[in-house]
Amino acid sequence: MEMAKTQPCGTLDEFRVGSVPTIFYIPDFITESEHDLLLNTIYDAPISKWKSLKNRRLQNWGGVVHEKGLIAQDCTYTLNPFLLSLY
Repeated sequence: MEMAKTQPCGTLDEFRVGSVPTIFYIPDFITESEHDLLLNTIYDAPISKWKSLKNRRLQNWGGVVHEKGLIAQDCTYTLNPFLLSLY
């Protein structure tokens, strides 16, 4: 899978969204095919991967939230390239 090419930048300030200092929007961070792959990975996950909460449901990838902290788990090979591109 080929990851989107991102240009290095000196600061994330130009991508900041609103007044919350830790929310960023980076246009074209992933390609259309990567977008489709991510959605397919999410929607094709087995029922056991979904956790139902009061008003939503979620999936945990890379760890399970526990009262004593995060219990690390390996991510799928599909998600690893995306995680590596964040560093």
